[in-house]
Amino acid sequence: MVRPRRPPPLWPRLRPALLALCLGACWQLAPANPARELTACISDLAFAPVSYPDREGRHQYLLREAAERLGLRIRFAVEPRQRCVESVAAGRYDWLAAAVDTPSLRARLAYPMHGQQVDVRRALTQLQVVFLAPVGGTASWDGQRLSGLRGPLLYRNGHLAARDWAAERGVEAFASVATVNMARMLLAGRAGLAMLPGNEADALLAQPEFAGRLQRLQPPVFEAVLFAVASPAYLQTHRDEAEALWTAMSQQRQSAEFRRIERRFD
Repeated sequence: MVRPRRPPPLWPRLRPALLALCLGACWQLAPANPARELTACISDLAFAPVSYPDREGRHQYLLREAAERLGLRIRFAVEPRQRCVESVAAGRYDWLAAAVDTPSLRARLAYPMHGQQVDVRRALTQLQVVFLAPVGGTASWDGQRLSGLRGPLLYRNGHLAARDWAAERGVEAFASVATVNMARMLLAGRAGLAMLPGNEADALLAQPEFAGRLQRLQPPVFEAVLFAVASPAYLQTHRDEAEALWTAMSQQRQSAEFRRIERRFD
């Protein structure tokens, strides 16, 4: 009996890229039918350069471009961050435009995978997360140990990586909607530290109200790696499509075309 040939081991790694190419080519050749619409949720708070509620951010652009390459349309809905997470987890939307890989989110949302690990090669953004402190404050950070913290740690509402970091270490933490409110609470002595992306910390330090009164602690706390993530329900019914979209987004992120325009998302 002649046994059927098994695919070579390289096939699982090539499949998403080949599928993205084939779907794009088939769309070009197909009759002009209305494109199927995907839905994605973004936060109602600006998160530069990742997403904005009133204009296109990096992840919105990459998700839209990938969908169009595969002959799909995508509609973005703007909601409070936590409601976005809940809605995507429940399958009311297909995609969440941006999410850090945290245990709490990984248990509820679908990330691009490589074997049993999240595939960091298909991440779309990397941001340093830092501590912002009052000049002359008591808190210190050596990259491993946080000491001398008097008052709660503040983090941006919806930044679950910061929340999880504090929870894992037993640090009292509170969410704040606006970074400017966080800075003012630090100066008023109502909090000991704020944890936020480095670009947001730098934007605060450039404002006359805070220049010379607040400082970044060194070194950075961690590097946040952000993905576009999918609803588990969507992944279950459209796995090949989701894999093709993740791969297409990653390819576009690394393209010369994207490098020419990425500053527009700052």
